[in-house]
Amino acid sequence: MNRRLAALVSLPLLSLSASTAALADDMDNAPGSMCVGAGYSLTVNTAGQAENPQAFTVTAICPSERKVINGAFATNFSATVWVSDQSTTSDVCCKAVSRLPSGVTKESALVCTTGTTSNTGLTIPVVTDGYTFAHFYLQCQLPGVESGKTSRILTFRSIQS
Repeated sequence: MNRRLAALVSLPLLSLSASTAALADDMDNAPGSMCVGAGYSLTVNTAGQAENPQAFTVTAICPSERKVINGAFATNFSATVWVSDQSTTSDVCCKAVSRLPSGVTKESALVCTTGTTSNTGLTIPVVTDGYTFAHFYLQCQLPGVESGKTSRILTFRSIQS
């Protein structure tokens, strides 16, 4: 009888631990070189960073592979993007985007640097999308070259749950 009682008591604990595992974040780091320019080329330096060699702001797209966590697609996407902003007149700004094949998007708030920086982590807020055909990416505005210095994306960490 004590064995049966122990088995009955352990069942709710087992289901509780299985359900909390579903809440775990899946993180992955990628070099800035994974980002591509939309309409204009970015340059990859020997450190694996994506630089804007243009005299004007270029939009960078940094893809994040949508994760399957505990048998289901992740529905939440956020990130940290490490950037170097070398412009005295413009800021590096990034946001998280979820996009359906139909073109419908959900976007997080835009997060920007303030002034020139050499290594700043931008914490990008979460965007939530339950549609399984949506894909996730970061969209960043990189200011143009100023006094021979380029603004760049150093690395980014995707966080999904």
